[in-house]
Amino acid sequence: MNKLLIFLAFLLTTPLYSQQRAKPEPADVESVDAIIGALYDVISGPAGQERNWGRLRSLFTREARLMTVYRNPDGLTGMLTMTVEDYIKRVEKPFLEKGFFERELSRKTDEYGFVTQVFSTYESRNEKGGPVVSRGINSIQLAEHSGRFWIANILWNGETEEFPIPSRYLMPLNQKVVNHEEETILVGKINRAGLMEEPFREWFNESYAGYEVDEATLDGVKPALLDVEILLFMGTWCSDSQREVPHFIKIMDHLDYGTSGLQIIALSNHPDNYKQSPQHEEEGWNIEYVPTIIFVKNDKELGRIVEYPEESLEKDMRKILVGK
Repeated sequence: MNKLLIFLAFLLTTPLYSQQRAKPEPADVESVDAIIGALYDVISGPAGQERNWGRLRSLFTREARLMTVYRNPDGLTGMLTMTVEDYIKRVEKPFLEKGFFERELSRKTDEYGFVTQVFSTYESRNEKGGPVVSRGINSIQLAEHSGRFWIANILWNGETEEFPIPSRYLMPLNQKVVNHEEETILVGKINRAGLMEEPFREWFNESYAGYEVDEATLDGVKPALLDVEILLFMGTWCSDSQREVPHFIKIMDHLDYGTSGLQIIALSNHPDNYKQSPQHEEEGWNIEYVPTIIFVKNDKELGRIVEYPEESLEKDMRKILVGK
């Protein structure tokens, strides 16, 4: 009887973390892009706006830790380690009083098996469109299991005069510009999260949903993708890109290719820098038409698909990667 009373007392005094967890929105955890986008979105908001902490909890594993490294006034390095609940308690009041907006500036991703490591450069503001109050790098560890992605840990370092962010971690991601035709386009390195923003979301989703992957032709292609990098040059202004790129990404989703080996570069259509990106990733690749999809292994080009496939994306990929 005493053991039963002790057990009941334990239940009454211990926070039931499982009750605090909300079921995630499937769209929040279906990919690395999605879960990182959800992370930045859920903590951002104006003063007076309650955050959806249930949504934040749903992104993390139960054992997840959030850690920040800093320099103490005495010159020694310190580290603050928090659970998700600790983090919520720490930021809930200041976020509500002052407002807080954080966005991703750039990203470096490494993947192996079911583990993904992301260096996500961020900048923070108290008001949307207001002055930047801090910048830094979030080192985010993610795991894929149980049919979704999870954040296992986040370790971050804020930028200081002693440690400015290296230029290689500041390359802009999903940069929007208005072209000479008053059309909003993307330029430079982009990812799927960028294509899910307006005004690109509508044509991307429509083309993606309407495409049926030729699974039979892809038999044997997945092993051939091992150690293959893919460069995809496109124009968000280009009708061929709007058709073929969502189809290609759906094929890569079917093959579980991941994101680290795929670089998507959006080119401008402005007369002054036609089919160029701000960082000129297209240099040396002889890009005449978009989209152009280039398959590379050991720094050697295996083949490319230009503008539209000769037969189908699946059949052209198979010829390039398998040889038949």
